[in-house]
Amino acid sequence: MKNKRIRKNGLQCMVAFIMLASTLFNTGIIFADDVPADGDVTAEQAEVTEEPTAVPTEIPTEVPTEEPVADPTDVPTTVPTEVTGDEPTEEPTAEPTEIPTEIATEETPTVDLTLTPTVTPTEEVISAQDVTLTGPEGTVYTRTPYFYWNYEEDAYKYQLFVYQKSLNGDIKMFDKLYMASKVCDDDAGTCKVKSPTSLAFGSYYWKMRACYGDKYGYICTDLESAPSMEFVVSSTTPTAYEPNGTIYTNTPTFTWTGVADDTEQYYLQVYDSNGHKVAINGGTNILESGDATCETDEDGEYICSYTDAELFDNGSYKWRVRAFYSGKWRSYSGYKTFSVASDINENFDSYAPDFTKLAGGTWLMGTEDGNTVYYTNGVSKRMTNLRSKYIFDDVNLTAIVKRAAGSVDGSYPASYIGVRMGKSKSSSTNMWYTGYIFGYTTAGTYAVWRVDTASRVETIQPWTEITGTFNDDGWNELNVTAEGKDFTFSINGDEVASFTDGTYSKGYVGFEMFRPDSTILPFYIDSVTVNNISSTSVSGASISSEQAAANLAAQSSSTGSVEGYDGGTVHSQATTPNPIEPSNTTIYTNKPTFKWDDTGDEKYYLYLAKITTGGIDKVYGKTLLAETYCSDGECAYTSASTLSQNDYVWKVKSYDGTDYSDYSDNQYFTVGTTMPTAKKPYSTGYDNQPTFTWTEIVDAEQYNIVAYDSSGKKVISWWPLAGEVTCDADQICSVELEDFIGMEEPNWITPESLDNGKYRWRVRALYNSRWGIFSAYRDFTVASEFDSDFTSNSKGWSRLWGGKWYRSNGYYYSTGSPKVMNTAKYAYVYSDFTFTAVVKREHTSQTYSSYPANYIAVRMGNSHTKDLQWYSGYLFGYTNAGYYSIWRVKGNGKVTALQPWTETDAINKGDWNQLTVTAEGSSFEFYINGELLTTVEDDNDSKGYVGFEFYRPASAYLGKFYVDEAQLTLIESTSLSVQSTTSSQATVSAEQQALNEAAINSGIEGSIEGTPLE
Repeated sequence: MKNKRIRKNGLQCMVAFIMLASTLFNTGIIFADDVPADGDVTAEQAEVTEEPTAVPTEIPTEVPTEEPVADPTDVPTTVPTEVTGDEPTEEPTAEPTEIPTEIATEETPTVDLTLTPTVTPTEEVISAQDVTLTGPEGTVYTRTPYFYWNYEEDAYKYQLFVYQKSLNGDIKMFDKLYMASKVCDDDAGTCKVKSPTSLAFGSYYWKMRACYGDKYGYICTDLESAPSMEFVVSSTTPTAYEPNGTIYTNTPTFTWTGVADDTEQYYLQVYDSNGHKVAINGGTNILESGDATCETDEDGEYICSYTDAELFDNGSYKWRVRAFYSGKWRSYSGYKTFSVASDINENFDSYAPDFTKLAGGTWLMGTEDGNTVYYTNGVSKRMTNLRSKYIFDDVNLTAIVKRAAGSVDGSYPASYIGVRMGKSKSSSTNMWYTGYIFGYTTAGTYAVWRVDTASRVETIQPWTEITGTFNDDGWNELNVTAEGKDFTFSINGDEVASFTDGTYSKGYVGFEMFRPDSTILPFYIDSVTVNNISSTSVSGASISSEQAAANLAAQSSSTGSVEGYDGGTVHSQATTPNPIEPSNTTIYTNKPTFKWDDTGDEKYYLYLAKITTGGIDKVYGKTLLAETYCSDGECAYTSASTLSQNDYVWKVKSYDGTDYSDYSDNQYFTVGTTMPTAKKPYSTGYDNQPTFTWTEIVDAEQYNIVAYDSSGKKVISWWPLAGEVTCDADQICSVELEDFIGMEEPNWITPESLDNGKYRWRVRALYNSRWGIFSAYRDFTVASEFDSDFTSNSKGWSRLWGGKWYRSNGYYYSTGSPKVMNTAKYAYVYSDFTFTAVVKREHTSQTYSSYPANYIAVRMGNSHTKDLQWYSGYLFGYTNAGYYSIWRVKGNGKVTALQPWTETDAINKGDWNQLTVTAEGSSFEFYINGELLTTVEDDNDSKGYVGFEFYRPASAYLGKFYVDEAQLTLIESTSLSVQSTTSSQATVSAEQQALNEAAINSGIEGSIEGTPLE
């Protein structure tokens, strides 16, 4: 706690005299002014009392009885005796432009003339009995543990050191001196203190050394040789692990982190997609000791698992778990979601529970050839698709299907089964993508296609004659086996094709058909089975020689498209050209050059199209004479048209004077830009070492990343080579701020972290030895943890409504405006955190009809009522009558007492009080001076501002509201998992619980403005 006494000239002389005398007669004393030259003042040197206090015990002596001038009616009439300069803080970082005048009165506290010299351990150490540590050791489930050790006779003080263990080395959390007389019971021979700060989840060790002497001087045992003890701060909230994602068994095993060996019960909560609770362990959902298997795994993590006896239906679920530990149910883990996708065996007897329509015509139940079927008539000139509800990876799909025989203008429409499919479709034809489709036509041909992003179709096997068993006007069994990168395709038990492709590894299964026009040729499904490959024996059949020959012939002679087979065989006299470039790449010119092999034919036809969300749009077709564009076995044409930034496809065919050849395979490319697009960070982030990401410029040589703060000052300037940047398969590049800490190159600016505040950044690339233009700016805000002591500034804090706020002598305070709420907020929005503030509301000689309320506020909005009541969010506060309350303020300003005004002994009436709120998810904990008063579950507001609010009931001066310090710690930065919940070993005392319940049962909420006089 800060020492904020005013020293008058006379007192200073007296102090100097006493210090001089003490120096002459006691050489072992080190006074508070004897700080080291580097300014590293120890905690003991900063104190004048015998030990540190938890909350301030003094306020500035310049406390006025009148508020600063707010309007003409409030001008004080007393004569000032001393003027101090206070800083109004209307904006978080702004400095004041006016100095309010405060008037010292007879109510100013008298100066304490008692001098207690501050002493500190000298450099000398003594050889004495080491302190015997007794705890904590091992795992503890509180973030503010007690430290226990044996009492050492004649010890005057003890010094506690706590260190956190990390990959980057040990981090000292604190060291603190304690008077032996205050923390030890010499009769019992034991000592204990509670951690003065909340520790993050993690591994620690602690040391203790004894100090011998008296208040005039003392010496301590050697710290290096002092005993140490290790402990781990852990959570009583489990972390749910598995199942997570899609599983292929209907007997899932649930696994989570166990809490402790002596945990009595776990509660496993599972919901299906309709929100219905799934019965676990016979319907109790409670797992007694022995129901779940809990053991430490090879990584040292304590893991519990449970498999229920009941089978799960195919579908989507979510689940979470909590522990019953130390006599109470603890917080739930975060939810995990999973889908059960076990084998499908569907005969369509009544409905199709495992399939859903994607696009196109309606699917209906009906009969065909005496069989119950699922069928569709499709829609004209579009695909109609039916997909599974679940994703499969390695799978065997078998379906018995039928397409009504016939052709439309000589074209036979296609009917398919699909595997590893996505869930998108083109807007123009309903083409299902991405994935693999295998199908047939009633002309007796089959084909296999890979459908890529934006419904681009790649030929794997073009329309090919089926040489084995085939029913052109009846039922056919189609089968696909997909295992890893290997695929096999069969019709009526005969394998027709196989290939290897690793483009897509998982997806939906289903059906697709094309209807060319108004002619109705229904597609029927009699049955379908879907088996995970692990439970299926893959056929060892091979492709017949006849089918292999047909497959080979089709590679150069087949006609048609993914929509169907055109019938007839086309023999091209000209040779199909082989395209060279551009091919499957990004280019950075808007007039590309197209190249292909010269086949020796007379001329060529080049086709170019733009790929849009609506389909394929032709850009141009060019007839190019070989004598003009070909030489040395290669042809080249540079586009005369300027292409916009977009995706394109091109192909080419030759003409020998009689016939055209087939087109070459489609070649895809993108016209890009050398200007990257800045991606992240943007918006508000809680990491002061953010990761920067942007779109990759292929073949870039170097990047330049710059960032500026809100004043326009450049705070980051990085120049990494392309090889120093990480770029993923999606062509997103990234660097982290910590990657370049310590870089000492010209033009580099490399901060270790960013202060809270607003920033903007951009990036450019060096391509082909030339710097491109910068990307557009991305704005972002850093809102990391803060610790405001108001000693030198009030950065981040600003008045919201009501009276002005000032900073003076290390305090942030306001006298408020009458008959309204008065508020101040911190600049940024937070969600899960612990917010602690040390505050005081003066007791004055003047009285009013009530004790006015004093609050800290969390998850608040940015609006107020006509009475300046801040909303929405939560308020936690107290009055000097010794009562506390908790309020929820909704979006319309309506207030509801979550805990009405309730008496508590935890409040220091008229003095300093430490108020703490821990908010994580819908769980809240509320403390005053370290004592847990109550806990609340409420999900009305999940994020918002933090700040202060107090009420001034009348124009009469009723005391200032002071803030000595305010601290916010993010939950996610201290949790083992961002989904874990803050857990504390603190419990509400039986006495306080009785007072809480009595206040609630009284039915009297009271007023948010305060409590009546007693």
